[in-house]
Amino acid sequence: MAITQTADLTMVDCTCSEIVINQEMGVIYGKAGTGKTVAIKDWASKHPEAVLVETLPMMSAKELLLTILEALGQRNAQGSTVKLIKDIAKLFKKSERVLLIDEAENLTTKSLEAIRRIHDFSQVPVVLIGTYALIQNLKGRNGELLQLYSRINNKWEMRGLSDDDRHTLFGELGTHIKRYTDDIRRSVSIFKKAQRLGQLANETLNAQHVLMATQTVILD
Repeated sequence: MAITQTADLTMVDCTCSEIVINQEMGVIYGKAGTGKTVAIKDWASKHPEAVLVETLPMMSAKELLLTILEALGQRNAQGSTVKLIKDIAKLFKKSERVLLIDEAENLTTKSLEAIRRIHDFSQVPVVLIGTYALIQNLKGRNGELLQLYSRINNKWEMRGLSDDDRHTLFGELGTHIKRYTDDIRRSVSIFKKAQRLGQLANETLNAQHVLMATQTVILD
C-alpha cells in the first residue's frame, strides 16, 4: 500500500521542517503502531540531507556514534567517545545535514548526552523518534538531563488514524475496521487480509471479510 498523506504525516513534515529551519532539537513520539517509523522514513526519503539511524536495545554510546559516522560515510572511524563526538560535530558543522534517530527510547543517558554535545558543537538539527518512554528518558530519572530536555523546542505526538484518514485508506470499510483497532499497522493488516479473503471468495470486499480478517490478527 502506497504512503497516504495522513494528518500525522502532515504534522511530522511540519515539525521536522521547523526543527530544520531553527536548527533545533525535537521529538516525534507516540505509542507503538501509530506510524512513527513510516512517517520519519517517508520524510527522510524526501530530504536527501537527512541522516537516519536506528538504534538497538543495549546499544552503547560509542556504538551509536560509530553508527552515525557510518551513515555519514565514515566507515573506519576510531578513537574515544570524546573524539568521535568531535569528529561527528565537525562533519555536521560543515554540511547542511539533519540527524534523525529512530527508536530513540533505547538511548542510554550517555548516548543522549553525546547527542546534546553534538548539537551544541555543530547546531545540526536533531529529531528523536520514539515511544512515550523517550520523553521521560530525556529528563533523566533524577532530572540529570534537564540541560538536554530544555533544548527540545518542537514535538509532535502521533495521534494515529483520523476518521478522514481511514476513509482515504480503506473507503467505506474504515468504519468497520475502527470497531476492532485504532492501531495503524493492524488496521492495514486487517484491510489487506480482507482484500485477499474477498478475492479468494470471488466476492466484492465487504464488512464480513473484515470480520473474518480480524480473527487472524492479534488485536489487544
